[in-house]
Amino acid sequence: MSGLWAYYADDIISLPSYEPAVRGLDAVKASYEKMKESGMKMTKFALTVTDVMQSGDFVVEVGTYTLTMEGGGMEMPWDDHGKYMNLWEVQDDGSMKLKVETWNSDVNPWQEMQKMQAPEAGHEGHQH
Repeated sequence: MSGLWAYYADDIISLPSYEPAVRGLDAVKASYEKMKESGMKMTKFALTVTDVMQSGDFVVEVGTYTLTMEGGGMEMPWDDHGKYMNLWEVQDDGSMKLKVETWNSDVNPWQEMQKMQAPEAGHEGHQH
């Protein structure tokens, strides 16, 4: 992961799902370290770029992701898929730095919880 940080701007804004915004490279690194310390680790990760748009010194990258997480007290690996958007800024030397990143799952956690709580065959569920 250390090589990946070179692509991040010092003033990166990260907008993760289900968490407050994280501002600044040091804070984003600390957030990543906190996840690692929890025992969670990403065992599979893939991005598919679907769209790229440029305006002036900014490039917007849109795509989809798939990932698998393990550890952190989970009994089984957790597979997820969703979409993401990255805002890149072209630097004076022609390289790009990531200025804003955001992503969110296509998997609705509330629907997943309802599925887990669904009555077993032959049992009646709660009626509201």
